[in-house]
Amino acid sequence: MPTLVLAAALALAIAAGAALGAVQAGVVALALALALIAAARARGLVRGAILLAALGLVRGWGVSHELARPRVVIPHGLIAAQVRAPTIPGPRCQVPVSALGERWIVEAPPARCPLAVGDRLWIRAEDVLRADRRARLPWRRGPGDPRSASQRRVAVDHLWPAAPPGEPGWGARLRERAWALSRGSPERGLVVAATLGMPAAIGPELRAQLRQAGLGHLLAVSGLHVALAGLVILGGVMRAASALGWSRPEVALLGLAPVLAYVALSGGAPSALRATGMLFLHVLGIAVGRPGHGPTILALSAAGLLLIWPSWALDPGFQLSLAAMAVLVHPGAPRGILVQSWRITWATLPIALWHFGSGSILGVGANLLAIPLFSLWVLPSGLCGILLAPWLGEIALAPASWGAAILVDLARLVGRLPVISPAALAGLALGILALRGIREIARRRRRGGRAPRWRGRGRGAPWLALVAVVAVVALRGPMSSAALLGEASGSWLAIGGGQRVEAITRAAGSGICLADPWLSPSEHLALIEAIGGDAVVGVEDRRGDAAAAELRRGLEGAGLWSPAAARCEGAIPSEAALRRLVRRCRALAGSPVAMIRGGAGAVIECWGGAGWRPLARRGDREDARSSHQEGTP
Repeated sequence: MPTLVLAAALALAIAAGAALGAVQAGVVALALALALIAAARARGLVRGAILLAALGLVRGWGVSHELARPRVVIPHGLIAAQVRAPTIPGPRCQVPVSALGERWIVEAPPARCPLAVGDRLWIRAEDVLRADRRARLPWRRGPGDPRSASQRRVAVDHLWPAAPPGEPGWGARLRERAWALSRGSPERGLVVAATLGMPAAIGPELRAQLRQAGLGHLLAVSGLHVALAGLVILGGVMRAASALGWSRPEVALLGLAPVLAYVALSGGAPSALRATGMLFLHVLGIAVGRPGHGPTILALSAAGLLLIWPSWALDPGFQLSLAAMAVLVHPGAPRGILVQSWRITWATLPIALWHFGSGSILGVGANLLAIPLFSLWVLPSGLCGILLAPWLGEIALAPASWGAAILVDLARLVGRLPVISPAALAGLALGILALRGIREIARRRRRGGRAPRWRGRGRGAPWLALVAVVAVVALRGPMSSAALLGEASGSWLAIGGGQRVEAITRAAGSGICLADPWLSPSEHLALIEAIGGDAVVGVEDRRGDAAAAELRRGLEGAGLWSPAAARCEGAIPSEAALRRLVRRCRALAGSPVAMIRGGAGAVIECWGGAGWRPLARRGDREDARSSHQEGTP
């Protein structure tokens, strides 16, 4: 228990310091210093907890202060960069680089990958400046590298070698091979995405369906993946050691090497590193004859990782992983996959509502089938198939694809069900709390007036999570749709900066149409993924057919061009109306690039950096409706 208290105090203080600004964190640090002086005669555990909390707050504040400082000034011309980690293949290859003292993620054309760690490159400064101007738009959200202060993601259409390239490593070549095998098959794509943590291996529509079905966690290498890999690998090592006559528990430490290799191959996500830390502490406890306590191991691993990378405290994936594991390792948690899935769903729901404005409880039933299938068949056979793919090709992924086909059908089936709104979720949480309160009052009367026990040990949802759901919905207020482009007929989206305004409308099916496009193909890739479309099916450019043809060639090279005879649904305002609305949105958001959206009978909204806000007055809506132009083919 003392270790749990100290580790939890350190982790929570780091998270608080990272979330607070410099002034607030300084005031809290001063208060902790005064409290430390006042607690000089307190028990050792209290003094230790206060000391670690002060240390954690200062550590977290240092990161928040570093994130708030002005960025490095980007020079003109070319910027020297060096590859610092294996590249990640996809429609846009992700190249982790070090440049100007920061860590960046460069999204480059797929033909430029794989690259070797240590390769030196030239990046055009204009591309970096353009990425900074668009960093506040919704599809550019998320940290570029949560293990550093840099939030910079740079989409480029060209990379130039500054020195003769080296030989890519084994892991980079294996991921490139897996990516190539995933093309043309959603089942193989799901195997590659779930096994190696490469969500881009499947299309945006299937990713959206998996998230809506509550199965999106399968696409991120998390505690489930590491636990399964550890179970299989460590079990094999222990059986092999027993067969050779080695019975010492230290042999289990040898099994950590393949687990670490798997985590490195999958990219080392925060949740995967957290699970690896827990696995290491568990195996270490067995080796020294002191099996660990689940909550203590979780708190120690979280505190250790946050001490090294404090900005992970702000990462939604890390928070979701911790919430789920806290339910699983709780000593009083009931067993059974259905009950655990129900409790995990409610434990992670407040975090999903806070960060994304939506959540799903439909995944309880879907996970009841998906988790055993994924754990016992898709992940083990998929990992073996990827390792054998260089010699067997597509045949190596066939067994795992059979199980993945069931997961795809399940996601599409659940994805057709209606989505529960945040207000309805809050009402459901209040209803469950009321029922639990009535039950506890009845128990109190049966026990002769003794106080009820709100410990969350039953088979229902954790009561603290239920309260958190209601609080999040109340604090955030009405939540706009998380989708950039509505599904209803007449929905449109416009992006403007400078003299150009690009309009996007939805075509029949999952394609989109572009009018007067000015974004680059790499930006269109991220935009299409955020919208949930599959490809561009129509382009109209007032500059003439030559400009439209040039863009079509760029989209075709990025795998985004799929011409169709279908016309875009609905209508968009006139060019003059769009320019006026974009200028107003730029002034409201304080950004050089603005984005607005609307539709037939809908209020025109402006993206303000943290969410959508109403933009147009009634007269503007009437003007937009009266001066619209029809959608483009």
